[in-house]
Amino acid sequence: MKRIIVNTALNYIRDHRKEKYFLDIDKMPMSISPKEEEEEETLIQELRKKISTEQVMRLLVELPVGYRTIFNLFVFEEYSHREIANILGCTENTSKSQLSKARGMLRKKILETVKANVSDHLCGV
Repeated sequence: MKRIIVNTALNYIRDHRKEKYFLDIDKMPMSISPKEEEEEETLIQELRKKISTEQVMRLLVELPVGYRTIFNLFVFEEYSHREIANILGCTENTSKSQLSKARGMLRKKILETVKANVSDHLCGV
């Protein structure tokens, strides 16, 4: 049943896409320095309870379709990169890089939300 639902959703995405949904990695630099990454991790640990599950899911929905599709297949459906590549007709490396970019983008969005929540809380909003 799970396989049917996933394949139906993927077929719908494939049939209704208006543009190629795999983004060019070179056009979206998402890398951050090791120092920035360490600071983010510390902030995330300290403020973990400052963002709700609903907020995280909303941020996940905001990801580009290609990123979100691969993220969902890998994280929630637990497909391997090889399986994702076969399903979507891309290479394993594309799947891996799209997942990495999705995680980076999601991390950035979560940090921005957490910072805004803390700022609002400190300002009494």
